[in-house]
Amino acid sequence: MLQFSPMKTVGKITLRFLIAFFATMMIASVIWMSGVVLDTGTQDIVPRAIQILMASIPLAIVSAAFITFFLLNRLIHSRLLGYIMISVIAGMTMVATSLLIRFGIVAIADGFLSLPDAYIPIARWMRDIALAPWPTAVAGIASFALFSSAFWGSTRLSRNRPLLGAFIAPSAAILAVYLFGLYLSGPADALFSFLDVEIPRLLSTAILSGASALALFLLDALLATKPEGASRNA
Repeated sequence: MLQFSPMKTVGKITLRFLIAFFATMMIASVIWMSGVVLDTGTQDIVPRAIQILMASIPLAIVSAAFITFFLLNRLIHSRLLGYIMISVIAGMTMVATSLLIRFGIVAIADGFLSLPDAYIPIARWMRDIALAPWPTAVAGIASFALFSSAFWGSTRLSRNRPLLGAFIAPSAAILAVYLFGLYLSGPADALFSFLDVEIPRLLSTAILSGASALALFLLDALLATKPEGASRNA
């Protein structure tokens, strides 16, 4: 009978997340840089590559979270513990990469024309949240980490059909990126205008992301099966 080791479990989950995070960053950057090279050649290729690499961070965090969900299902028994672990790992990854921008180690200009149109607002958000005042930056990063982690329940919709989550997860990941981009767009501004509330874009996005995360947590408790990973290893 295997003995559950908290530190070993945290290490496995963190390693899986970071591997998926860096792999997604590299794959997305290579694809987007290919378009840049075809359009403009190799001029200023290094600054452009760094800019695209930093812009891909939100996408990489969402992708890494979804890939890590399945390991959480095998290792974690508590919903609360699982959400705390994945949210903290996602948040710390976001903080570490944002500090590169905040302290000028990596410079990101406003030229995101090489990125897909739907992703450009998210790339701008990554730069803006990294450079925002500390309270706004903390709120934005925390809400994004919670939002990215809140889709864990989509992989546990049926215990009798465990592969169901594997089919649903890719669509849920695309939905997560699409929703976050929507929170940065006109419809989100229209919602707050309808409520006669004026809130800066970064804070309004944090509010919508946090509210969505809370709704997804509640849906997990109501609809998804409870993870049972650690109970099998106890």
